[in-house]
Amino acid sequence: MRDFSDVWIIAGLVVVAILFLMGMVARMYRKAGPHEALIVYGFRGTRIIKGGGTIIFPMVEQCKELSLELMSFDVAPPSATPSACSAREVALTSSVSRELMRMWI
Repeated sequence: MRDFSDVWIIAGLVVVAILFLMGMVARMYRKAGPHEALIVYGFRGTRIIKGGGTIIFPMVEQCKELSLELMSFDVAPPSATPSACSAREVALTSSVSRELMRMWI
């Protein structure tokens, strides 16, 4: 009867070990969404993962997430254009520029 209990103990330890390994692999697995890319760099070189997943080994590999969504931004015209400046301001600016150039040359 003692041999039968040893089998259950060994089977339980094997199940615990398998669950532990599955948990470790699940923690190392990183997945990129459909509009996202993972940039993986480290021990195995640089890789780009688009719309999939990979295992990242800690301490020897790192990854950064990059969004592939379209980005839009407004380009505003400059607030002060040269035509909006008076002749006196243009002359003053050019004379100051000449003086600064003389100091540095």
